[in-house]
Amino acid sequence: MLLTEFLDVGDTAKHVDEILLATGYPSRLNLDLSRLRFLPNSVLKLLLALRDRLKFVGGALVITGLRVRNYNTLTRAHLTNAFDINDDLQTASAT
Repeated sequence: MLLTEFLDVGDTAKHVDEILLATGYPSRLNLDLSRLRFLPNSVLKLLLALRDRLKFVGGALVITGLRVRNYNTLTRAHLTNAFDINDDLQTASAT
């Protein structure tokens, strides 16, 4: 599933449900963002909502494949500590 499917519509809660349903409601969701050239506010809002929903049920959201530009966006927004960020999917899966 590509995250870009969920970027055009504003109903974040609905998109969180759709993503979790499509991934089988994992306790740990490894989300590869390497294809995203930038992180608009809609994606940041979706990531925070996913993190919160997973955390509520004892799960975790792990972000992998961040481009430098996107990592800098998270830094400017003071969100680097809000997520578990790994360099690649193999590292994320091993933890």
